[in-house]
Amino acid sequence: MSSARWHLKDLPSTLEWVGMRNEQGMRCVIDVLGEYSLTEAQADEALQCCLDCIDLIAKYELTASVSIKLTTLGAIFDEDLALANALFLADEARSHEVDFEMDMEAFKFVDMTIDAAERIRDVASVTLALQAYLDRTQDDIERLCKDIRVRLVKGAYTGDMEDFDEIEEMFMKDVAILEEVGLSYGVGTHDPVLIKALEQKASRNLVEFGFLKGLADDTKLRLVKGGWKVSEYVPFGKNSEAYVARRTTYLSRLGELGRSPVP
Repeated sequence: MSSARWHLKDLPSTLEWVGMRNEQGMRCVIDVLGEYSLTEAQADEALQCCLDCIDLIAKYELTASVSIKLTTLGAIFDEDLALANALFLADEARSHEVDFEMDMEAFKFVDMTIDAAERIRDVASVTLALQAYLDRTQDDIERLCKDIRVRLVKGAYTGDMEDFDEIEEMFMKDVAILEEVGLSYGVGTHDPVLIKALEQKASRNLVEFGFLKGLADDTKLRLVKGGWKVSEYVPFGKNSEAYVARRTTYLSRLGELGRSPVP
């Protein structure tokens, strides 16, 4: 399976892709690949790439946000540097009127990422991914969702639960909390059970369906045609190994369980 399915090689090709998706009625979430930066030079390179991305989204008036991971910005070796970089990017995004998002990572980074999002919301709007397979997520939603837009995902690392049925149940409980609050939120899933449940229970004016590049192309277009808000997560860059590994592991596990993502 070619890794090109999951990501694009550079910023120009990414901007072209985003423009095409915008024409189809989708918003995009752009991710600069490069998690687990181990040196300040690597973190600086990722920072500059994010800045270029923000500048060009604004210049070409694309409907897209920039999403970051703290490990890309240096969290592995310097938490203060990663936070400073994230705050700087959030402020730059605000000044360019570009939406800013934060991905959630492995369990040991959860508190750090939430703390950073709470710092960022004082200077800019921010969307934060929260993972349904963690027991704490309902409490985190209730604590955060009035000030920070939530993008709910199942989780792609290791959580408190592994059973798919249990995670689906927790996901919809989290959605019920978000619906009750009544503010805009996103969901990221390719699970046909959850997509069907969301179409029945979620509010069109609140929810945005989020999908990965490389999956669910028919479903994306179907939902757009049906009047739902849809976004596509579009990574780009050379440091794709960890990201692609999570995608292939996800599909392998689905196959072992006799499941498949929405078409």
